[in-house]
Amino acid sequence: MLAGDLMGFLALKPILDADIPPRTRQAMLLIQVQAGRDVALGQILDLERDTYELPSDEFLSDVAEFKGARYSILSPMLLGLAAVGSVPGECADGFRRYARLSAESIIMFDDYIDVFGVNANLGKTPGADIRQGRRSHAIRDVLQAADPRDRSEVEEILRDPSGSADGIQRVGEIGRALGVDETIRSQIRDRAEPAATEAASWRRYWRHEAVDALARFPLLTIEQLFRETGNGANSD
Repeated sequence: MLAGDLMGFLALKPILDADIPPRTRQAMLLIQVQAGRDVALGQILDLERDTYELPSDEFLSDVAEFKGARYSILSPMLLGLAAVGSVPGECADGFRRYARLSAESIIMFDDYIDVFGVNANLGKTPGADIRQGRRSHAIRDVLQAADPRDRSEVEEILRDPSGSADGIQRVGEIGRALGVDETIRSQIRDRAEPAATEAASWRRYWRHEAVDALARFPLLTIEQLFRETGNGANSD
């Protein structure tokens, strides 16, 4: 059993032990159980993605929805509200949009780092997805944009489990020559900025300092990552 799986079960204990009204406990447990379900579905979709030669945008969005948006962003927000006896109300759809857009931008940047990253101090070593032959957003985009010769070369590199440094570098070179790195940076901003705008619209419902933190989160994360890799957040 993975440590993360164990923590998923242990996460129920603080809710069960908390001195809170029964209705609040029931609401929080339901959110936590649904989060556990979404974790499992996200892992399944993440594995299924790699069975497709060129996974569609819709499928990659579904991976981000279940792998990141629901249990990493949306569930903690809902748990916080439930703990104080509140619900999203009119913000429910906005919460889901914010979670999906934020998760997509972060996962896409994680994929970007793997193919185009120059700095390993980001929690992920560049080339990991390439070594495993994964069909991440960045790798899919390189394959999709490449001509038959370059695509065949990238496919051969993805099939090599040894993941040579030269092979990993070559995938990045092909992607840069095709402008895939610039396209992905633009796509990341196209998700992070609307997420921040969505959060900012909640000021009339929630405390301003909390809303400001949520609005800043996707932009701050992306800007920091771009700085780490030496690519300005506003440059293409």
